[in-house]
Amino acid sequence: MRRFSAALLVASTGLLSAWTGPFQLTSDTGDDINPSVCKEWLEDTLTCMVWQTNRSGNWDIYARFCAAGPGNGWLPEHPVSTDSLEEVHPAVACRSDYSGEDWFWCCWERRETDWFGGIWASFSRGDTWDPPVRIGRSLHGAAGDSSEPSLVIIRDTTWVVWANRDTFGSYISFSYHDGYSWSQERDVVYTPHEMRHARIGRGASERGWQDPFVTWQQQGDVWFTEHRNGQWTTPVRIDSTSADDRNPEVLSQCGWQSEWSGVVWESERDGDTAVFAAHADSLEVCRRLCDSTGAGRNYRPQAAFATFSVLDWSDVLSVWVSDRNGSPDVYSRTGSAVADEAVDTDPAQDLCPMVTVIGLTQAWCCWQSDRTGNWDLYGSYQNGTGIAGPRFPTKGDRPAARTLTGRLEGDEPGWLVDMTGRKVMVLGPGWNDVSHLPAGLYSVRNPGSGPGTRVVIAK
Repeated sequence: MRRFSAALLVASTGLLSAWTGPFQLTSDTGDDINPSVCKEWLEDTLTCMVWQTNRSGNWDIYARFCAAGPGNGWLPEHPVSTDSLEEVHPAVACRSDYSGEDWFWCCWERRETDWFGGIWASFSRGDTWDPPVRIGRSLHGAAGDSSEPSLVIIRDTTWVVWANRDTFGSYISFSYHDGYSWSQERDVVYTPHEMRHARIGRGASERGWQDPFVTWQQQGDVWFTEHRNGQWTTPVRIDSTSADDRNPEVLSQCGWQSEWSGVVWESERDGDTAVFAAHADSLEVCRRLCDSTGAGRNYRPQAAFATFSVLDWSDVLSVWVSDRNGSPDVYSRTGSAVADEAVDTDPAQDLCPMVTVIGLTQAWCCWQSDRTGNWDLYGSYQNGTGIAGPRFPTKGDRPAARTLTGRLEGDEPGWLVDMTGRKVMVLGPGWNDVSHLPAGLYSVRNPGSGPGTRVVIAK
């Protein structure tokens, strides 16, 4: 079936600006810690941050949504769960494979004793949260340890994983929601060795981007497995070395942007503590993501695809903690940059940075800081334009983007969406005049076809 077509020209890149901020995102008298954000590139205009807070005397879970815009778009707080038991280590994800429908899940651990608890989850459409449901149990080998649940939404299915430990060894558990109900808790992998920091995303397109991909740390190495044909594959080490590799995170995109994915982690393989990444196609070739001179220790990385320009769809934006200035600060780097960039260098402790990307419009880095005397959450943003400029470079021997010269052709109804996800024009069969629209990047959608074709309107 023919979709809407466009003449192939090229467009110039829309570059990122410097970080703007920081903005204080929480200001209550309690401690607000362990932030988590939607990590996959978001096609729509709304992202979410969740965290744990003890403002009521024990740990509860709260959330804020953020709307894409020219500045600070964070909306009012909403409680996710305020049970009398301790609730810790929340994670959040958005359904990114479709636009026009906000769909968020949050999961966390509820501690019933120092050694035992449950994994809980709650659903939201971008405002308040549904009553939480218990989806699994958590077991700890040491008092006060945590299962640190992680989740991803692939199409209509929400996958949650978490780490458990008992007297026999460690195992990673999972449960999934198929759009109707939660599955029974099952095991991803078991080993007598200790496993920590289990994280889930999706694999690369060549490996099956709709397949859940799980990574974790074990005995100084980073491992992974994938859910293929109804079962988890045999665990494999990622580029094993004698140096310590820790705190892996899955780098993945939503379904229609799944050109590649990978894993980022901290490693001592260069003689210092630095941030590395590996492509999920082979998971053999590692790339250092941070400076190597005068950079101090760089640890606890997070990364997301930052689709800020029409020239490079898959630029990786990574953030992490660095002590190069004598105290923990937040630094960042994009895949095309030649040096690290400071996000925040306040003398206080800045920890647990997270990064979330909203379409072609904005990226937010959020972290916790004790600069006010207690732990609060802060955030800074970068803007991306995706706007066609006066020059027409190419990327290698192919155009950098598809550019319309004033009209768009197709043989079925659809609509045109701007880079914030807003519908700007209804499209009909045949030629459609788009010359009245501002220059910029748009997406063509057709009913029932899911993600659409990206085009640039040039003037």
